[in-house]
Amino acid sequence: MNARSGAFSLKPQLVPDTDLPAHWASEELPHLRSAGKLPDLDMLMIGQVDPLYLPIDQKPWQDWLNRIPLVVQFAALVDDTSPYADLVLPATTYLEQWDLTLPVPNLPFSQLGLQQPIVSPLDGSRPVGDVLLALANGLGVTTLLPEKSGKSYADYIGARLKQVFASGKGTPFFEAVSLEFLAELRERGWQVYSYPAFADFWRLLQEKGGWWDPGEYPDVEWKMRKKFAFPTVTRLNALLKERTLLSHGEGTQKGETPSNKRLEGPAPKTEAPDSFLLVPFTTLMDMTGEGASQPLLQEISGMIPRVYWKPWAEMHPERAKKLSLEDGNLIRVVSGKGSAILCVKVVPTVSSEILAVPFGKGHKESGRYAKNIGPNPVALIDHLVDPLSGRTSWQSTHVRVEKVNK
Repeated sequence: MNARSGAFSLKPQLVPDTDLPAHWASEELPHLRSAGKLPDLDMLMIGQVDPLYLPIDQKPWQDWLNRIPLVVQFAALVDDTSPYADLVLPATTYLEQWDLTLPVPNLPFSQLGLQQPIVSPLDGSRPVGDVLLALANGLGVTTLLPEKSGKSYADYIGARLKQVFASGKGTPFFEAVSLEFLAELRERGWQVYSYPAFADFWRLLQEKGGWWDPGEYPDVEWKMRKKFAFPTVTRLNALLKERTLLSHGEGTQKGETPSNKRLEGPAPKTEAPDSFLLVPFTTLMDMTGEGASQPLLQEISGMIPRVYWKPWAEMHPERAKKLSLEDGNLIRVVSGKGSAILCVKVVPTVSSEILAVPFGKGHKESGRYAKNIGPNPVALIDHLVDPLSGRTSWQSTHVRVEKVNK
């Protein structure tokens, strides 16, 4: 069973075992299928991702989902993907379930975060992990759970943490302690916390919120200025080998600049007075789009610029003056992918080369408070991929701005 990017299939793992992250998979899965790198599916299970809203190009997802006989979606709220699913199952939210937060890739030591439910789930909703474990048991797939230890995802998390406890490594989170002191404790056979049984370890995990092993942090001779290379260097080398995947099968020709160098270099500038670098940014209220369905959050999200419900475009005063634009004017933002009409907000806190647009609006579904309200700025972004993170570059698209006369 494959759990990459929140897309689950009952067939063997679909994406090669690389460091490519979930965001890359949510963008590229349909392209891999069209390139013949994925088999035809009889069923696809989608959870914790909205592939008909988040990617910059939704058309490949529409075509791919329409070809799959059975599409099952796990969702807490109806979203843009729901109309393309044959079955939508109510899933619990992060406030209603146990879960593990996986390590941050660029940290040079192991760590896990423990997520705990704080409210009871609504009737009928289930954690996605419970459903997958039930399917695994029905199909005879081996899991970490012994036969008599339970069959829920919470039991599965407990089984995984028992392995961590048995390893004797690391400790639940603790207050700041110098690495030198920690190393000295280890040499003497001591730990920051002592727990003779798993029940004590489990209690501390819930109290502290997670586990880490900072003792893995590599030694660095700072006084000798010894260069420390984070693990991302090796990840980058591995990702460069996947360049053909990242560019839909188009490798870098001899003499061309590699894609990672193009993205890492300075963005090309233009002298045109109406040209900007489009930079979508997330807000606390909308995040990745979930908040658009909540009217209270929509009332709050535009409080500072005084533009409620609909998105806006932030522009530097000098650029606004050159274009004869004033605060509150409507502008048309045009890219090679399309155009969108936005209300301009003249602010000194944005670079003169940038047009900053909040992300989270522009849903085709997601309920009456989000449907067809404002444009989705991601739809204007060119398909440029950062090979290190695997994510689509949100800050590499040039757009043209023109005033809209009412």
